[in-house]
Amino acid sequence: MPRVELIGASGRLRWNGHLRLSVGSGDIRGTVAVRLGAGKPPVEAWEALSSLASQLGGCTGDTPQALVESVVSVLDALGADDLAAVVAATDAEGSMWLGRGLDAVRIEGQPSEVPETPTPLEGDLVGLGHGDTAPAEWT
Repeated sequence: MPRVELIGASGRLRWNGHLRLSVGSGDIRGTVAVRLGAGKPPVEAWEALSSLASQLGGCTGDTPQALVESVVSVLDALGADDLAAVVAATDAEGSMWLGRGLDAVRIEGQPSEVPETPTPLEGDLVGLGHGDTAPAEWT
């Protein structure tokens, strides 16, 4: 399963508002990293993330793209303006990943540009991979 992470903010509450969890079922598995409410008091941020984790736990799909789209539908329903997320899903045949609200991306430890032009999923950074060509780690 691919690994995704969001870098914490500087300051005393570096990981406030951060969540990382596994989604999907069977052969279609994914990982989601979310930053939501990072500027809120810790209890408020935790309550928002706890609710989000419950919703994301029900995300499934019969392809990596369908799983990513299931996660995106949950994120879209939030309507949050302080949301950053990285989603990666994979199966034996390929993978799909999506980044939203990102300032920079590192794939397998190497810097990668965040495109300014919209992509197929509502202007998010989207990538497809087949077999061994997909990155194993997004930060």
